[in-house]
Amino acid sequence: MTKHFFGKTENEVRMRFLKKFTDEEFDKLMTELNGELPKGVFAWHLEDGETIENSMRVQAIAKLPLATGAIGNLLDPSKELPRMREEQILIEKYKSRIQEQDTFGDEE
Repeated sequence: MTKHFFGKTENEVRMRFLKKFTDEEFDKLMTELNGELPKGVFAWHLEDGETIENSMRVQAIAKLPLATGAIGNLLDPSKELPRMREEQILIEKYKSRIQEQDTFGDEE
């Protein structure tokens, strides 16, 4: 069974979320996100038997800092990724409205 981990880039720093996901959990979260990760988020898919002892890739991932909240709490990607996605959708809608207002003002 493949294990899945998420990471994100914030202020040009790559970090990882601690929680690992099974195939089913990964699929469920991706369905909740409509198949699209929020901007700045990426996923690692580790194959069966791939461990920190035998994989340089896993060793490199393990060295990344953990994703934490403002008060130092570990972030749960099951909650954080949908929140990030929703926030990005709202920002895009806001930018679109601003653009529409600018375009409308130019027509006068």
